[in-house]
Amino acid sequence: MFNTFPFFLMSLLANALRETLPRVPDRLEQLSALIDRAWIAQALGTSGKASNTGFARQVALAS
Repeated sequence: MFNTFPFFLMSLLANALRETLPRVPDRLEQLSALIDRAWIAQALGTSGKASNTGFARQVALAS
């Protein structure tokens, strides 16, 4: 029996990309301006990827 699930999944992903890519800003700075800086700091802290001298500290100092 031929498994069609991988093809279905690829089609689903292709459609999602086709819908999303036209809405993506041209520059990363434009995208990051849409995301709450406190949320980014919390996510980095939770993941253990934040450092005392990194982005999380900058956000804490700015608050």
